Amino acid sequence: MRHRRAASDADAARVMPVLRERLKVGRRRVESGRVIARATTTTEEVHVDEPLEADEIRIERVPVGRFVDAPVMPVFEGDVLVIPVMEEVVVLTRRLRIVEEVRIHRRTVVRRHRETVPLRRQTVRIERRPGKRTPGSA
Repeated sequence: MRHRRAASDADAARVMPVLRERLKVGRRRVESGRVIARATTTTEEVHVDEPLEADEIRIERVPVGRFVDAPVMPVFEGDVLVIPVMEEVVVLTRRLRIVEEVRIHRRTVVRRHRETVPLRRQTVRIERRPGKRTPGSA
């Protein structure tokens, strides 16, 4: 029996195992991280200090009572617009008489205007968080 064992040991020494590797290629989605963007809106009070211009009008009626030979057109006397108001008067002849003048005075007034107005501003904060790793993921 010893002989049989020796022969089978010799056969076992001659057998070489052959190995073969196989590669299986595939894809899968792996979360490697997350990005969270948060937008916040804030309101900020801003003080405005600007000059404002406004025209003030003052109307003045001035009696005149002067006769003229032809109609008179409105004229500017400096910053004052003079508009003649006329009427026809029957005398032996017909003549024009200026009854009154309407004087419109114009003056530009500049005054400071202060006001607080709200302005909105947005800011975005980005947060990066690591993803959920699964066993075997690199």
